[in-house]
Amino acid sequence: MVKYLHFVVVFLKLVEFNFLGDTSCFFFFFFSQHFKKCGPVYSAIVARKNDPKNPGNMLSMGYGFVQFYREQDASRALQSYQETMLENHLLELKKSSRTLQ
Repeated sequence: MVKYLHFVVVFLKLVEFNFLGDTSCFFFFFFSQHFKKCGPVYSAIVARKNDPKNPGNMLSMGYGFVQFYREQDASRALQSYQETMLENHLLELKKSSRTLQ
């Protein structure tokens, strides 16, 4: 069994999605599948805000975070997926100092 000492977060810029689902579980599954070649994903979120035109609905804020278990997996994601397409959007990845829960 691998012992994980800390989590590493990758910032995703230019993430604009019109997902059918809008739950945290859906985002986690979606990003886990996209980054699975890099290693296991601990958590994933897309930043959202309330839609002023449609109360009760949420809008993407254009960025998100993927949290990996290991430093080498996050580094692999940064190298392998920088400026790649996801849902017809070009991704910009950066290491983040943010911690997710």
